[in-house]
Amino acid sequence: MSDLPNLPAGSERVAIGFTAEEAPSGAVLLLVDAATKRRAVARATEPRESFTPGAGAGVDLELWLVPTSGESREEEELLVEALRAELAAAGERDRAAPPPPVVVALQSAYVLWSPGVLVLLSPRERWLALRRAAIDAAFVIGELRAIEEAVEATWPELEADASLAFESSERALPRRDELRARFSRVLALRMRLSRLAPRALLPHVHPPTLASQLAERLRERARLPERLEHLREKLELQFQAVELASQRFSDYALARTGHSLEWVIIVLLAGQTILLLVELLAGYGAA
Repeated sequence: MSDLPNLPAGSERVAIGFTAEEAPSGAVLLLVDAATKRRAVARATEPRESFTPGAGAGVDLELWLVPTSGESREEEELLVEALRAELAAAGERDRAAPPPPVVVALQSAYVLWSPGVLVLLSPRERWLALRRAAIDAAFVIGELRAIEEAVEATWPELEADASLAFESSERALPRRDELRARFSRVLALRMRLSRLAPRALLPHVHPPTLASQLAERLRERARLPERLEHLREKLELQFQAVELASQRFSDYALARTGHSLEWVIIVLLAGQTILLLVELLAGYGAA
């Protein structure tokens, strides 16, 4: 990630990795996925003044903590707009079709999210509480985007499977292992999405806190419920296509085995008939 030149003095960068390591290198910030035991780990923390560009190894998210005074809302909004433009430009440099940055404003706090980058602007005394909520929401958004990219990458394979879902043949048998691997990948994506869904659709917290409201707004601005529903539909379609193709393979294999057995029985019966004829002819000859 490139430097963000508009950040004021006193800002800090936290390089975060999401890992399931038993003994991670860095301070554990929070548990982000109980099922896989993945935790957010601070790989490095450095002030804005000594920042050197480059995410580094094992870094999945760059968190920028930006102090604000709350005295000049107009200046803060100008800073947020400048940061939004910088994140959008950085995304265009790094990705072919980047999503627009997500911006959330709530009371005296602002959060900006772009793939791999999270910027939190608030008074310094609120950093700790808001940081946990923002990191957790950023993890969920990032995981959902990763699943979306994996699903989109499988569409060409789905088109190739469309013909196999109708019927199978001898020429398609070499693709059986490939189809088995594809079935496993689609099933794994469905399981991954099922684990993530409760995190994307968290109920509102009562009584609400600034941190809980910030996390809820971030999820809403990222359109998690709608994206989750679209992903479910796409994965259901892909699963059905692969399942139908697998069923056609099984039906063809069973039919081929049945035909082979029929031919074996026919050959055995023909052989037995020939032996009987030979024995009859030999008996007539002896008589």
